[in-house]
Amino acid sequence: MAATTQTHRSASSLRAASLQAQSLTGSGSPHTPKRAASTASAFSSPAGTRDNDESMIFEFGSRFFRAGFSNESTPRCVLGYGPEEQRRAGDYRRWTHGYENNWRKRKRGKDWDEAYELWKMDLRDVDLGLVGDRIERVVRNAYHKYLLHALPRKLILILPPAFPHPLLSTLLTSLFTNFQLPLITLMSSPVLSTIASGLRSALVVDIGWHETIISGVFELRELLHYRTDRAGKMLSREMGKLLARESMKSQEWHEAKDAVADDDENLSDKVSFEETQEVLARVAWCRNYNEALCLRSAPHQESSEETFADAPEQLESSSITEGDNEGAPPASNRNDPTIVVPLQSTSPPATVRLPMSRFAEPCETTLFDTSTAVDGDWDDNEVPIHHLVYNALSSLPRDVRGICMARIIVTGGVSNIPGVKNRVVDEVAALFTERGWEKVRGKAAEQRKKKLEEINHNFQSPPGPAEAQKTREYPHDDPSVPLHTSSPALEDPEPDPIDEKLRRENPQAAKPPVHGIVRGVETLGAWAGGALIGNLKVKGIAQIEQDKFLQHGLAGASKEGDVGVATQRFSAGPGAPRGTSAGERSSWTLGVFG
Repeated sequence: MAATTQTHRSASSLRAASLQAQSLTGSGSPHTPKRAASTASAFSSPAGTRDNDESMIFEFGSRFFRAGFSNESTPRCVLGYGPEEQRRAGDYRRWTHGYENNWRKRKRGKDWDEAYELWKMDLRDVDLGLVGDRIERVVRNAYHKYLLHALPRKLILILPPAFPHPLLSTLLTSLFTNFQLPLITLMSSPVLSTIASGLRSALVVDIGWHETIISGVFELRELLHYRTDRAGKMLSREMGKLLARESMKSQEWHEAKDAVADDDENLSDKVSFEETQEVLARVAWCRNYNEALCLRSAPHQESSEETFADAPEQLESSSITEGDNEGAPPASNRNDPTIVVPLQSTSPPATVRLPMSRFAEPCETTLFDTSTAVDGDWDDNEVPIHHLVYNALSSLPRDVRGICMARIIVTGGVSNIPGVKNRVVDEVAALFTERGWEKVRGKAAEQRKKKLEEINHNFQSPPGPAEAQKTREYPHDDPSVPLHTSSPALEDPEPDPIDEKLRRENPQAAKPPVHGIVRGVETLGAWAGGALIGNLKVKGIAQIEQDKFLQHGLAGASKEGDVGVATQRFSAGPGAPRGTSAGERSSWTLGVFG
């Protein structure tokens, strides 16, 4: 018993001595440090350790979803909405026999690419409940695999301009109901693309999936929008038609004429959507302006009927590559490499051999087709993209146009195809050189231009003989008085000391902005612009709280003009009550989405 007591006393005395030494020295025995709440590196910025203040950035598109945090330069994940991305755990249908042909057995009336997009612009036949479920699934997948956190955070939601209200209501309801989001801020993608390029004003050409949106942004405010359906969806269909025609020709030449005469709307159904997208991402390209100008001016050497009439002779005297190309380029351009595309989705599987120049035809047909007249009263969908950009610039005020024309931003998924960005800028520059900014064209415009030139010539004409004789008869007697005194309006103003001081303190502001020329500007994308805004803790106009939205929905939003500026800029004093804090407002608005 004494030994036990002695042992207990010795252990307690040792523990007390250890605690006393730890309190004196400030460090105890070596131990495993606790896991830090932040995942930021020890060498990163101190602002990166404030995880609770970070905002999440979500960008919803019709084809892809991007998510990440505000202190990061790129999104953590880019997820699609296709059948493979929406497949549940334990779903092994992909490895069953005949699964590769199941894409042909879709529901009647369902489009070729409908299973790979989240929504359509025509909402009459769209199941909004299914759209909400797919939104919940893709966001939950991003939470569990990439974002890895369970803290409620503020969310910056990036959407295209003029987003349909039914889709917006479905999107906000799904996010507020299924995820603990206290606040959602709506941001427009053209403004964020402008911010991501380091500018405040630009003309943003967003070539997306469903449509191409041309937005004029001046001082971070959207001024106008032009839309056309010449976008990625039409481009994919054109590429699918090209592959379908060539696959039929490779199977049997004599059936090629009937294949081309087939309904063009069904040609894209003969090749799967996945293979079309892979070919579009790998080998699609766009011609530059000079090559396209030469092809437009070159006459067609032979018609399609003559090509089919001479087809058997061509097969006997030429190779497969030269014989399978309908409308092949001239002999000087036939040195481009031949691309071999194996197609497994066709019935039966086929191998297509095409020269590289043929893969530029879908871009020419979809984006820059000038076969129809563009000077009449045509719909925006019938006008090529560069003409629509020119019309958008013509609609802007003169001072805004001079700034925006030197800052043309071409973004979107289709803009990643090589040559598209430079081609858009070069086409707009050619239109500006040819036409200027005169909206009126024709005989009346030419007559008006001649009259203005005559008036300008009369003002700048030298003095006549009568005026010269009068000057010789009445010369000045005083030689100190000049014969011709200039107008005060033409003299240089006196230097302002305040302007000179400001110019010395900020030399960058003294440089005049670039304007009056057609120039393209690169951007990091709308998501990067949203990350910059979220990292700066900028308060947006369209801020939606969870409680207020779940109580009234979109019907509770006020008009943008109903929210006073004085209420937003109210500064609370030291004795102000808590309910009237600075920047707090009782109502909320959708901003540009209203």
